[in-house]
Formats: sequence, structure tokens, C-alpha cells
Amino acid sequence: MNTHEISHKLIVLTVMLIALLGGHPTSTEAHFAPNAVTPKAFTSEAQPLQMQGQQPHRNNTNLLAHDATSILTDTIWSGIVDVHEDIVVPEEVTLTIEPGTLVRFANSDAQSSGDFPDKAELIVQGTLIACGTDTNWITFTSAITTPTPGDWGQIKLDRASPQSVIAYTRIQYATNGILANNTAITIAHNVLTQNGGDGLSLINSPATIDENTITHNAKNGIILSYYASPDITHNTITDNGENGIYIKNGWVMEPHIHFNTIANNASYGIYNASANDIDATDNDWGTTDPAEISQAIWDFDDNLEFGEWVDTIGLVAFSTSSIPGEEHISGNVVWSGTRTITTHVWIDPNAALTITAGAQIEFAGRYGIFNHGSLNIKGTESAPVIFTPTQSMTQAWGTIKFDYGAKS
Repeated sequence: MNTHEISHKLIVLTVMLIALLGGHPTSTEAHFAPNAVTPKAFTSEAQPLQMQGQQPHRNNTNLLAHDATSILTDTIWSGIVDVHEDIVVPEEVTLTIEPGTLVRFANSDAQSSGDFPDKAELIVQGTLIACGTDTNWITFTSAITTPTPGDWGQIKLDRASPQSVIAYTRIQYATNGILANNTAITIAHNVLTQNGGDGLSLINSPATIDENTITHNAKNGIILSYYASPDITHNTITDNGENGIYIKNGWVMEPHIHFNTIANNASYGIYNASANDIDATDNDWGTTDPAEISQAIWDFDDNLEFGEWVDTIGLVAFSTSSIPGEEHISGNVVWSGTRTITTHVWIDPNAALTITAGAQIEFAGRYGIFNHGSLNIKGTESAPVIFTPTQSMTQAWGTIKFDYGAKS
């Protein structure tokens, strides 16, 4: 059994255990308020559905209209569920959506609330267990007969329980598919497609994103911001209207992006607008041509303020080698005199580079020195150290960059 198969089985097992032990209500008995109305089909005249009691509520009809702002106790959705306005799952409350459920969202919001006041949303502050199966998927979609991207709002997990899971679902025609804010959620085996904005947005969320197909969304497949540090593995991220993965600027993020297929996105496969190096090794870029892969990545080579990629090439076979031509300094090294730099230079942790007084460091391209260890530049007033492009260079050289914890 290979690593991919083991990872796949572990995720499926985790989903099953959470559904059985962590979030799935133990009773299917319905307890509606005495004055609860009979559930109606999707219509603007539908009455609020009131819920009370300690047992989970199950909709045993095939069509249920939800007009309540908050779900008051553990609740199960199945069959067809029509959502007229924002539904909030508060803290300490679990919403379980059973395999095969069809959830249809209105292109309006009776409460005019949430991130999209004119569109219905599902907002989770408690626990969401939306676990379909590989033969019986859950669908989140538009209630409009002829749907278009952006018809409804989004599924938003706002500081939700880490027991939340979204698996084997299809999310389509939303403005944004899923937004996870400060939520360590597992999102696995889903299809996020035909959404009017981003397929998946992660804000300060150490989520697990595995085995999803994120395709044909109007903007980005995945967008990361505010210290998001997810594991993004084994996904297909293709044919999105802007970037496959967009990493926003100005924030410290450490996403791990491995074993994905990232290809045919309109702008870039990965757009790194942060100031950090990103570990994007072992991905399938749809080509083995280094020039084509470079064109699919926006990073330091395009703007000196941004991070440098550590990625690999491989259409079929994955490897773990660094970009061809990198020079790694792993011990104590001294540079003096004139030295020409023809590739990026990395000073590894616990290594040291000393550049002596009077040295001239000439860069033959947009290369940089990336210090993860110790860099000592010992110029003097009478014998400065000079960093400059070679005489044949027609553009600026790269940068000298200090990683967090590096010394100088």
C-alpha cells in the first residue's frame, strides 16, 4: 500500500469516526414546537420552522423550508432542504447533513444579513458534519431553475468546531464555495465548481484539504490569507478564472502544497503575493518544461518583494529535488575577491557565509542570496563589499533575503 492510499484511507476513516462519535446525533426522533407549521415547499410565504428540546430534529418530509435565522439544537437534514435566508449553526450545536441530501439556496435573504445580504448563506459557528459517500453525494446548489454562478452566498465556517467535516459534496453556483475562518476543518473528496468567486477561501485556518476537485470557478480555486497554513494535497485544481492557488500578501503563512494537479488556470497556477518562501514541491503542473512551469508561478522572479518558490517538476513521476542549479551552503564558507553568482544561493540553517572586506559580488541574472543561517558581510569604509549586476546584465539582480531566525 503506497503513501497516497494510506492517506486516503485515514481521511475516510476520520470522516466516519467523526460522524459516528463526534458530531452525529444519536436519535432520529423529531421534536418540533407545538405551534410549528407544516413544512412547506420553497416559497417566500413559508413560515419559520421553530425547534426546541434536547433531542436532534430530523426533517422526515422530502421537502423542508428553513426560514429560521438560527438552528437552536442538534439538527439533521436529509432529502431536499430549501434555504430562504441565512442559517446560523451556533456554538455547541451540530448540523448533520445526510448522504444524498439536496440543499437549495435562494437568490435572496429575508434577513439581509451575513457577508452577502441579498443571498442565502449557511454560517457555522458550531459543528457541521456534511458527509456524503462515494456513491451518494450531498449537493449544495442554487434554488433557481436555470442556475448561474453567484446565485447564492456561501458555506461559511466562522471559528467552527474542529470536528467539522465536509466530504463527498458538490458545491456549485455559490458566490464563494467554502470560506473557513479560524477553523481547523477537514475538506475532502468534494467538487467545488461553477462558483462566481473563489472555490475555497481559508483565513487563518490550519485546514486539511485533500482529494478535492476545484475547477471552473470564476476567480481563484483556493485563496489563502491571514496566517492560513493548510495541508493541500492530492487535489485537482484546474481551469479556474484567475489563479489555481492565490496566497495573499503581507502575512506569514506556511501552507504545504504537495501531490496536486495544478494546471490550465487562467492567470497562474500559484500566485505567491506573500513575502515567504512556499513549499510547493511534488506537484503536477501539467508539463515537464521548466520554462512553462516558471510561467505558471508568480513569485519573487516577478516582483522582488515576494517570496521564492521551492518546487519540483514532474508530469507523471514526482520527485523532491530543488530547482535545478540552486547552490546550497551547508557549512562555513568564506567569499573574497570577485565572485559571479549564476544561480540562487541558499545558506542552510546552522551554516554560515562570510564575505570579506573589498569583495565584489556580481549577479549574472535575477538571482538572490537567501539566508536561513548566518550571513556576515565584513566591509569597511575603505574596502566596502559591493553587490552589483555583471556588466552584461540589462536588468536588476535579485535580493538578499533573511528568513525568520536567520543571523547577520
